[in-house]
Amino acid sequence: MSGGNQGPWPPPGQQPWPSWGPPAGSGGPWPQPWGGDRPYGQPKGGEATAVAALVVGIISIPAAITAIGGLALGLIALVLGIAAARRSRRQGSPGHGKAVAGIVTGAIGALLGAAFLAVVILAIAHSNLLPCLRHAAGNTAAIRRCEIAFRHRFGG
Repeated sequence: MSGGNQGPWPPPGQQPWPSWGPPAGSGGPWPQPWGGDRPYGQPKGGEATAVAALVVGIISIPAAITAIGGLALGLIALVLGIAAARRSRRQGSPGHGKAVAGIVTGAIGALLGAAFLAVVILAIAHSNLLPCLRHAAGNTAAIRRCEIAFRHRFGG
């Protein structure tokens, strides 16, 4: 075993890569993930707003039981979804389907939140709660009795 290069490695001082070296920024000769320099799973620029609209819209549906939460989150999803849909049409960016789904789920959440808020307002308006609280005038025991009467009347 004398002389010459006997192993898989080049002689000392020579690069293991061709003279042009590995691809810049690749950290090696491995292929890059789809989408070039974006990390795996990160949505493209125009799609991020559509994904946000969809996520907020989905969350707005169960949040509708809090009335204001469903209404607020639903409206936010509507605004984000409309903006993402317009951008996808104008620029041809991806995510139009997610934007539309965000608009739909946001509308559902907003409508459910508004309906629940209306029920709460009507329940308070048609109860004796407000006059009872005014009559209690800061008396803790009287306020507690008003609360108990309201809950009893509406099954809570």
